[in-house]
Amino acid sequence: MTKKTLTVPGAAKQFFCPDKGKNTRHTTGFLSFTLIELLVVIAIIAILAAMLMPALQQARDRAKTSNCVSNMKQLAMAFQLYADNYDGWCLRGYTTMINKDTNKLDSIAAQRLLVDLKYMPSYKSMTCPAGVAVKSPDNPLFQVGIGMNLRTFGEGDNGTLGVARWVRQSAVSNFKNDSKLVVFADVPTYGTGNTGTLWFWAGNGVYEMRNTAYYPISVRHAMNSSVAFFDGHAGLLSLGEVNQYKYYSPMGTPLAMKTGTFNY
Repeated sequence: MTKKTLTVPGAAKQFFCPDKGKNTRHTTGFLSFTLIELLVVIAIIAILAAMLMPALQQARDRAKTSNCVSNMKQLAMAFQLYADNYDGWCLRGYTTMINKDTNKLDSIAAQRLLVDLKYMPSYKSMTCPAGVAVKSPDNPLFQVGIGMNLRTFGEGDNGTLGVARWVRQSAVSNFKNDSKLVVFADVPTYGTGNTGTLWFWAGNGVYEMRNTAYYPISVRHAMNSSVAFFDGHAGLLSLGEVNQYKYYSPMGTPLAMKTGTFNY
């Protein structure tokens, strides 16, 4: 084949043009693609993206879980500091006191009390990032998604639900269950169906298994619940662990000191 040298005006280099009649692709200094080749490349990119997405989602979920456990650790420490400052009396599900917003007597949830008394820096610092956000600008408590153990620490001044009105740290510690007793756990965010709350009542159910349960626990972290323990540490309880008596009721109810599991 006889090659002809062509010079393109303004071009920095020359290229060879084959003889006419030859069905040969011209080389112009860059790689050209056919439509089929381009579609193949796009298909490969799409396949790789589909393979990576689950891994990326799992990484995001693990980050949310780690963040939630860190928040629980702060809550556990705040719970202990509160008791240390109030002669060993533990925080309750809610406390009757003057509402600083209305200047009237009101029932203040434990989560709000910890923020108002500066034991926690903000509601965001105790909010589970994996919880379903509820739009309620007038009450940020609705978005926390972390509840308190009513079986042991009570709900309010009237001693409802068969629990003591006030619980002292020493009384709980006498049962030698400090490292297992759950104080706070994941719960559905307030407004999630009819089950969202700021507390949980162990034995009533798990939200992901029965979303109509009353005061349920949530296992939204890959079927684990992020929890804060009485001794100040935090961690995860699996679906098989969240229904065991030993984590919730060392005193104050008929379930005290029992072993075994709840029937969900």
